[in-house]
Amino acid sequence: MRKKMFKPAIAAVILFLGLQYGGIQFAMLQIADEFRLTSVQMGLLMSLFFAANTISPLAVGWLSDRTGKKPVLLIAVVINIGAGLVCIFCASITAVTAAVAVLGFVFGTIENSYTAALSDHDITMAGRNISIAQGIMSLACFAAPLLLQGSEQTFGATWRSLFCVSCSIAAVSVILLIPAPFRQADTDPQSVHSHGETGQDRQAQASETAHLRRKTFFAVLLMVLSVFVYMFMESGIGSFANAFVSKGAGLSHYAAWAVSLFWLGMGGCRIIVGFLHRYDKAIAMTCFGLLALLMILLPWIKVPGLLLVLYFLVGVICAPIWPFAAGRLNRGFPKNTGFVTSLVIVGGGAGSTVSPTVLGALARGDSYLLCYAALAAAAVVGVILSWSAYGRITANRPENKDTE
Repeated sequence: MRKKMFKPAIAAVILFLGLQYGGIQFAMLQIADEFRLTSVQMGLLMSLFFAANTISPLAVGWLSDRTGKKPVLLIAVVINIGAGLVCIFCASITAVTAAVAVLGFVFGTIENSYTAALSDHDITMAGRNISIAQGIMSLACFAAPLLLQGSEQTFGATWRSLFCVSCSIAAVSVILLIPAPFRQADTDPQSVHSHGETGQDRQAQASETAHLRRKTFFAVLLMVLSVFVYMFMESGIGSFANAFVSKGAGLSHYAAWAVSLFWLGMGGCRIIVGFLHRYDKAIAMTCFGLLALLMILLPWIKVPGLLLVLYFLVGVICAPIWPFAAGRLNRGFPKNTGFVTSLVIVGGGAGSTVSPTVLGALARGDSYLLCYAALAAAAVVGVILSWSAYGRITANRPENKDTE
């Protein structure tokens, strides 16, 4: 019975995290209104969340590989509940600001830990499992603003209701996590030492090991850079879709639908495409290539129906890239899933942080041609990085061992 608790526990974690992540961005305007924050202060508050989210995987990725993902995940979820309770009951902007920073930090910690745990659970299916998890997360992010707005209009609920729901689901996830068995991926490499080994043999082995480490570092760097490029695109498209459609295309009434369809396409496709993880390299390169073509095409489309279909298609095409990159790295380095996952999240976080600033600087009034050109160029770079990175990282097939 305990063996069946792992997936429901992780599902509960993903559900509350997705609702909280998608909801907090929507609720930020209400928070600003309540505490009379300026738009600059509201932006800084959201940036604080993202900055903490980017930093945390580096701090906890290596720790989870040594202590296990389960204790790190449990502690992070409990801390998340505490920060959520602060948001519910405290009327001080100082307390809410501190809570938002903590929520950002534990968000990165939880995402890193459950992604690595899914890889450990079945390292050969890491790409599939991560894709499905990210799909559920995207759908939860898509649903959160709609649920929050609906409860506000129907019941007069405030932004604090978001944390009432997320903390309740988080508490359920703690109850499910405690008995859930986690696995620790392990490899069983053949010994490289033999009884007749000479000093010259050992020197040759050391030289080969150093060469392999340099190759490994370069391969991981290429993959993390590909995630940086992808998140530069995802964050740019998601953040600027409203402006692209309302100002660039002059279709302001359809801007909200474009944003929603983008995330809906991504969430639904991630659940489905996870079963194609064996073809991760070809799919990643194809997706980057198609994104380049769509970024060239989109600024010229003024027909509402076609534009909405294309934004949905962009979300579908974006779906596999991040989870496939994380899955290949985790399968390539099964003893360090926490650390390599943290590198993926940090690389993606850096891309997300840079993108709005770069695209904002490239915008020219109501013209976003340079923004689309930058996104198309990034997609071409993504094709090259994916071709090179996937070719250098081979997928190990280790055994998995149950641990507490």
